[in-house]
Amino acid sequence: MPTSEKVHLDLESRSPLPFARQNGVTTYQYSRHKDTTILLASYKIGTGPIKRWRAWAGEPLPKELIEAVGDGMIIAAHNFFFEWAMWNNILVPRYGAPVLPFSQGDCTAVRAAIMALPRSLGEACKAVGLPVRKDEEGKKLMMKMAKPRKARKDEDPDSLWWHESPKDLERLGDYCDVDVEVEYALDEVLEPLSRDEWELWQMDHRTNQRGVLLDIPFIRRAKKVLAFAEKHYSEELSEITDGEVTAVTQVAQIRGWVNDRGLALPTLDKVMVENTLKDDDLDPDVRRVLEIRQEAGKSSVAKYTKYELLSYLDHVMRNLPLSCPVIHLKCVSGFWALSSEHSSGGSDSPGSSIRFEASSMITASS
Repeated sequence: MPTSEKVHLDLESRSPLPFARQNGVTTYQYSRHKDTTILLASYKIGTGPIKRWRAWAGEPLPKELIEAVGDGMIIAAHNFFFEWAMWNNILVPRYGAPVLPFSQGDCTAVRAAIMALPRSLGEACKAVGLPVRKDEEGKKLMMKMAKPRKARKDEDPDSLWWHESPKDLERLGDYCDVDVEVEYALDEVLEPLSRDEWELWQMDHRTNQRGVLLDIPFIRRAKKVLAFAEKHYSEELSEITDGEVTAVTQVAQIRGWVNDRGLALPTLDKVMVENTLKDDDLDPDVRRVLEIRQEAGKSSVAKYTKYELLSYLDHVMRNLPLSCPVIHLKCVSGFWALSSEHSSGGSDSPGSSIRFEASSMITASS
């Protein structure tokens, strides 16, 4: 679809939840939290001017934006899933906006990735040589305003406090305007998704929205067992090393201790430890320390804590980060596969195993 027939939209928000970091929540969880709010939006309808909605100032959601979504205009954004989630989980229930179907979206991040370009908006623009650039200084302000600030001496430490001066909010709006300008320019030069690519993108969304149902009672019991085992191993390590190593998580100290006793291990990864333990002449204490490292490395309480964080709403993990080790949705030899650890549920419930041939799925849904 021509760029001139779309709505280009960018939302700026804030929330007490950590987001878009290694220890952050998913977009789905972020958009469902009661204290997540939309500060403002910049948008461009067709070839018209870029306009701004100042939600922070109490302005109503623009009628033309409501009508555009209601009339079925394509909504374009860089990482459209964020705008989709924020629209349906915040603007629909709080502002009475019409529901935005995912099929009504267009994602320049997806289109860039398919062309082997960076997913990052700024890096994608550099890669294709666009003269427009992201507002990097504005990005720093956005990151500051997106999370709570510390309470001052005369403020309630149990309340949420924000960076929200009118000057900063207007500057944030300028940053948002630039993002829309840059997204529009990138949209004009990217190839559109083919029918098959579009179907795969839609299928990916449906699968990730279905998510993986976790057995939370099992996870909590497993955490207790692992914590007990970790405590036992740590105490044994401390005894063997005379207190030089006091926890199984102290990998650098373990490596230093065994190397001080005749080894020269550059790392303590799985293969390195396994190969070292094959030495029949290994010092008994060194052997035991490496065995403890090997056993303790097989399981991690942190992994289960991450499971709880990513499923705290309803015990279902959805739309996990691309780098998350918990769930993998990928295409291998023509097959898309969803795999998870400790999932539960029947074939009709979230979390069941999914494996199907992509070409057959596309044909069936066409």
